Amino acid sequence: MVEVIDQQIRLFEHSFKNANVETRTELALSEEEVKAFYTKDLRETKCAGLLVQTCNRRLFLVHGEQVDLLQQRIQSVLNTVSETMEVKHGNDAMRYFLRVMSGMESQIYGDAEIAGQVRKSFFQAKEYGCVSGLLEKVATLGIHTSRTVKRIDPFTFRSHSVSLATAQLLKIQSPKNILIVGTGEIGKRVIHHVSRLEEIKAEVSVANRTLEKAEEVAERYGCEMVPFITWEQNASSYDAIVLALHSTAPVLAKEVVLHPDCHIYDLGIPSNVQSVQEGIPVMNVDSISEAYNIIHNAQVAMSQRDHDYIIEAAMEALQRWSKARRAKDLVDGIGMQSEYDEMLHGNSSLAHVFFSKVKAEPQVCVAKLWLDALAQNLDEDIQSAAL
Repeated sequence: MVEVIDQQIRLFEHSFKNANVETRTELALSEEEVKAFYTKDLRETKCAGLLVQTCNRRLFLVHGEQVDLLQQRIQSVLNTVSETMEVKHGNDAMRYFLRVMSGMESQIYGDAEIAGQVRKSFFQAKEYGCVSGLLEKVATLGIHTSRTVKRIDPFTFRSHSVSLATAQLLKIQSPKNILIVGTGEIGKRVIHHVSRLEEIKAEVSVANRTLEKAEEVAERYGCEMVPFITWEQNASSYDAIVLALHSTAPVLAKEVVLHPDCHIYDLGIPSNVQSVQEGIPVMNVDSISEAYNIIHNAQVAMSQRDHDYIIEAAMEALQRWSKARRAKDLVDGIGMQSEYDEMLHGNSSLAHVFFSKVKAEPQVCVAKLWLDALAQNLDEDIQSAAL
């Protein structure tokens, strides 16, 4: 059983797993709201923290002097209530955060992209000066844990994500012509996965608002480049269209003529689809993940016990680090007091002798020296500090 590392650390999560795309769009925080969290909420409550936003969740990992007040602010400012925002404390918060970073709490178990998203959020928090030593240790350990589970189980954690799931579903559909609209991070990943699946024999075309990016991706993967302003006019030429745009308004409406056998894969949050002609199947990030998980989860069920063991090992490592940090603070405090005593009284107190012994033998466990000091009934200040 891992001892409590820091009960004041909190994790607040607003899960979007059961929300539709429209609701997720409303819940997504703007850049101004994210900035206010770092520059106002954290500072006014004297807390450290980071914020992670994905298509599945909004997650806060925080700790500090007024963490209860910060929790109230998050719930009120974001228009959430306790029933819709889960709160975890202490070890439970850190254990869950490690599982999130390792892809164990994603819609697709083993999602390798979440670690990069959390890392990006961590560096953003660091730029705002909102990262403490504890948060930095948890984030660093999370990166290490994520790499460990991927190394021991490369199939489960190879690169599972919505982009890979889309490519796998395209393999099942076996389209002749695929159009991928949007060559940002997600769009490029879909193209990458499609290009690696030998079973997909389709001709792949790409379109992007920025012409240079579309040309670069088309050349890299051997795709045909379609001008963005004309892709809707030629939409009927494709029996699979992947919409990977980050757009504030839908780009596909019912007026766009589609191939009768066309399948739409909408990876946008907010949705890229307003409506389509009757009979055209549209899959969003939820239905894509759900369809893929039916196959994927059966393959990973046997591996989850090993993954849980890795998380617990990481928690024990975090506990050891926490104990070492507290021991260092304790010894430093004794050292400062003993130096003050020596300056005041002109002689070395027993506390100073103890502190000197610790500094002389840093390789020896601090806890053992502390117990030795108690056993020898040294200075009362040592005993009272221990209590």
